[in-house]
Amino acid sequence: MTAPYLPQRWFLATPGVAGVAGVLPVFVGEKWMAKKAPVWSTEVYRSRSGRRWTASNWTYPIWRWTLQYEFLRRRPMLDELGKLWAFFNTRQGQAGEFLFLDPDDNAVEDESFGVGDGVTRDFQLTRSLEDWSEPVRALNGSPQILIDGVSTVAVAVGDNATVTFTSAPPDGARLSWTGSYFFRCGFTSDTLEPAQFLRRHWELSRLEFESLK
Repeated sequence: MTAPYLPQRWFLATPGVAGVAGVLPVFVGEKWMAKKAPVWSTEVYRSRSGRRWTASNWTYPIWRWTLQYEFLRRRPMLDELGKLWAFFNTRQGQAGEFLFLDPDDNAVEDESFGVGDGVTRDFQLTRSLEDWSEPVRALNGSPQILIDGVSTVAVAVGDNATVTFTSAPPDGARLSWTGSYFFRCGFTSDTLEPAQFLRRHWELSRLEFESLK
């Protein structure tokens, strides 16, 4: 039997999450080819003449991931499957929520999240893809907050990645941040169905979950 393939994207690109409660555990048996897709909700209307009207229900999408595991070990001192079962059951399937650290989408550097107007003190941290951005909802560690490129500690950071400045940033000041973030997620099914292919070795063909707003 060949040695198990290790998904190097986790080890090369992922900040440490040791000791962070509620984070989806990482196992070396995960396949490289994960799926990730933005999901929108759109109302589409078409007249008798064929003209089309649309109305979007959301201002930003839900993200949906599908992971696969080539192997999950079930040994007395290395019970990966038991750990995943416990994680899934603790959340009662779809009922609960958890944090997911996407190995390819988890950090920003000097990311703009607003412009000061001399009055507003409360802002929401964001992440961007090219010229499009959306809110960040969970942080991994403490972010660095900057005003016109200068770091400041005169700010409070909330649970949902909101920031409140002690004093309103000056009018026209560029606000940015550097740090790591999670996606707040929930499972899309109440069932987890691994299959055993060797003694103490199981595989899981599908683990699907999506981001929460």
